Amino acid sequence: MTRIMHVTQCLGGVETYLSSFHAHGAFDGFAERVLVVPEECALTDEWRTAGGTVEVVRMSREIGVLADVGSALRIGNLLVKHRPDVVHLHSSKAGAVGRLAVFACRLFGLRTAVVYTPHAYYYLALKGWRRVLYLQVERILAGFTDLLLATSPSEGQRSLVDVGYREAKVCAVANGVSLFERPDRTTDANATLNVIFVGRICYQKNIDLLVQVISAFRGRADVHFRIVGVGHYREDRRMLDELLRRESVDMEMVEVIPWLSHAAVQELFEESDICVVTSRYESFGYVAAEAGAAGLPVVATDVDGLKDVVDDGVTGFLVAGDDCAAFVDQLQRLISQPDQRARLGDAARRRVASHFNVATNAGMLRSAYDRVS
Repeated sequence: MTRIMHVTQCLGGVETYLSSFHAHGAFDGFAERVLVVPEECALTDEWRTAGGTVEVVRMSREIGVLADVGSALRIGNLLVKHRPDVVHLHSSKAGAVGRLAVFACRLFGLRTAVVYTPHAYYYLALKGWRRVLYLQVERILAGFTDLLLATSPSEGQRSLVDVGYREAKVCAVANGVSLFERPDRTTDANATLNVIFVGRICYQKNIDLLVQVISAFRGRADVHFRIVGVGHYREDRRMLDELLRRESVDMEMVEVIPWLSHAAVQELFEESDICVVTSRYESFGYVAAEAGAAGLPVVATDVDGLKDVVDDGVTGFLVAGDDCAAFVDQLQRLISQPDQRARLGDAARRRVASHFNVATNAGMLRSAYDRVS
């Protein structure tokens, strides 16, 4: 294999995935590396600096027949132009549009292997007939996929059970993070602790639950919350402010921080004591892994991806996504027990080192591509 093309409709976690694996040599086996993205970003600069090619194709997240056909045609033209040996499709929309483009190109003799990584199936965000529709689309397009490359064992299992992939077509390579020096943290029972949340302000991240949890600590002087990630979407600050007002949150104990660079978020992890992740669904859970790399215990919802990262009772706690009281109880345990915080934080760091080391997992990703060569 000499050429690979990555196609994504969304950035955020996908951008982090591609950036970290690219930096650690996961795609070094390919002489030509093409990146297709919806807009210019930090990753595109990195990609070009490393000698790769960048193409911009805008795709909408929702189904729109004319727009999606147009996107498929543009991707098809890029497939013909670059003739990749492997096309790696990231996210549900790029996965759907990209596989249609590959199918059309194959009718005219182009041979390229299709690798698909959902990065959390989009149907998980839906209800009713729309959930059924999007799941059915995934099931149909599974027949045009050479390898389903999941970012966690639980996402791989969902691909088998829900979507209907054959086991031979599914491979799980966990996302990877880098370890950095663990800072000394306070064990003073009277100190104010910093609890950090990092994520987009959106339905997937279950901001409703996050705000309810924060509200439960109203009037407390021993805990301070940081919400990091505002500004990814146009209306997200207004939505967050409305939720904070509705739950009568004491804003003296909350700091709202805009979307930051990866390096800046790592600095905030170093300054924090506990991490919370309230997602309704995930594919992996980068934030939980990054927090673990910094030696933070994590309280998270018991969903795909997060349950692979957080070892319940060992590196943090897992709770049901609709159980605010349980979330508050587990967070209070960590706040009140400094020795347990330290013990779980140390265990989290060891778990990340052994399971989610980006250098190790980059090698596993290189091997996964060999399965479709």
